[in-house]
Amino acid sequence: MLRLYYRHRKIYSLLIINLIVIIMKKSLILSLSLLMSMGIFAGNISFDQYGNVLLSDYENYADNQVVKVTLIVNNSSNPDVGTGWGIGTIKPINNNDADAAYNFTCQAASATGEENVYEFTIAQFKDFAKLNGEYYVDSYGQKGITINVYNGASISSIVVQSAAVAGATFNFESDEIGTTYPTYGYYSTDATATVQANPTVSGEKSLRMVATNYRTYVKLSVALPTGKTLNDMGKITFKIYFNPVSGETSTYPQNRYKAVDCLVGSTGNNFDVASPTLSVNNLIGDETNSTWLFKVIPLSGLTSSLLTLNTFDFGIGINYNKCDYYLDDIVFVEKITSDVNTLNENNLNVYVHDNTLYISDQVKLVEIYDLNGKVILKTNDVSSVSITSLPQGLFITKIEVNDQIVVKKFIKLK
Repeated sequence: MLRLYYRHRKIYSLLIINLIVIIMKKSLILSLSLLMSMGIFAGNISFDQYGNVLLSDYENYADNQVVKVTLIVNNSSNPDVGTGWGIGTIKPINNNDADAAYNFTCQAASATGEENVYEFTIAQFKDFAKLNGEYYVDSYGQKGITINVYNGASISSIVVQSAAVAGATFNFESDEIGTTYPTYGYYSTDATATVQANPTVSGEKSLRMVATNYRTYVKLSVALPTGKTLNDMGKITFKIYFNPVSGETSTYPQNRYKAVDCLVGSTGNNFDVASPTLSVNNLIGDETNSTWLFKVIPLSGLTSSLLTLNTFDFGIGINYNKCDYYLDDIVFVEKITSDVNTLNENNLNVYVHDNTLYISDQVKLVEIYDLNGKVILKTNDVSSVSITSLPQGLFITKIEVNDQIVVKKFIKLK
């Protein structure tokens, strides 16, 4: 009777697990498949009270992902260095003698409680941890960086952003206020593009475009990730914010029923601004002023010669003669590929027994991710993996086999 009880309890437990898996399958695997196909994850990086950040907490992210470090002003009146300034450095972990790998200052005249944002790539974070080209190891055997923030400010968060790809994303955070970008137009005086403070988010920056003629564009130089071309990109996403134009009397001002035009061509191309490469009519509908809007431009209809480009000149703008708007987070987004298989859609089987993950074939690579998308275990050329070090819970494994990427999920019960 006791044996029958435990047998029934085991079956009941398995039924519950299967039910959890079925419920989570569509939403979880769909989102993880999307992330896996792009090869990029978002997440938070931990730091201690001294601003120490361990290399192990960020080294498994892609080098071209962007790290957003947010500082909060704790004391806007600083007697040491002046009102609103917090001075900081980034150095190899616990090495006060090393020259700063990066110096920064909180934005002048920030109010108490205001945030200041700094952005780096994962590759830069890795370099900050090095001394003379090698990772510095502190007296505790740790590798990483120390973010020192003095005089009235402290670290609020360190976040790895999933959307940003170096060279193919423009969020203007690394530009100084007042930086100008070149523009395209019928005449050189038709438009200006200037980096200014974000109109709604304190401490962040955006690009302000002011135009006095039709067919004006801001010029951006795009460098896609190594090995990628425009043929791999599926769309452009961006945010736009309309400032009310003083004296505007038209029934159809800048924020009502306007086309968004794009120029795409090889570096140094002399564009005919009257003939945009891409144009989406009425992408601007009947929109509200003074609020951020999210827009998408499909990358379809490009000629075969353009699709081969890895680096190129790009212009984007609104076809109207009285414009005053901000642009931000202009992102070239990769197509979602179909080479990511989900559970029961391939012949590869994965199961767990006695703290070991077994795979039904010898595979080239196994990566195990937590639900925040962070790599917590990685190994090569195996058919089984010890998961003794993992806590209880649900995990995602990315498996490379026969030049194909397979995504599976598994639950560790103990």
